[in-house]
Amino acid sequence: DHVFYVENVVGTGEQCEMGDTVFIKYSYKSLKDPNKVLVNQLDIAEQIFLPYSRSSSSSILYGLQIGLPTMKEGGKTTFYIPASYAFGRDSLSNGETNANLIFDVELCEIYHRDKRH
Repeated sequence: DHVFYVENVVGTGEQCEMGDTVFIKYSYKSLKDPNKVLVNQLDIAEQIFLPYSRSSSSSILYGLQIGLPTMKEGGKTTFYIPASYAFGRDSLSNGETNANLIFDVELCEIYHRDKRH
């Protein structure tokens, strides 16, 4: 399993790192039905802490733990995340299980662990 991504807009700010707290806007949909958005969090940025090392027990999806450090502040990226790195066998709001996901993410702001903006 791998996370694939397409940088739609390359950010011009700081590089995201493990251990950072980031503010992202995102939406996601299932690869089976890419025209139906399942979650839309594009209006208000959500705060997320990236653990210091990748962990499947973290509150952030493993696929995003892999993907977010590829981004710079201000960037917009589409991530293709396999089910095993997403919600696994848990069902989505549409009832689908083992769903491969498409995440559209905008990295709005980064607070580095060693310095605060």
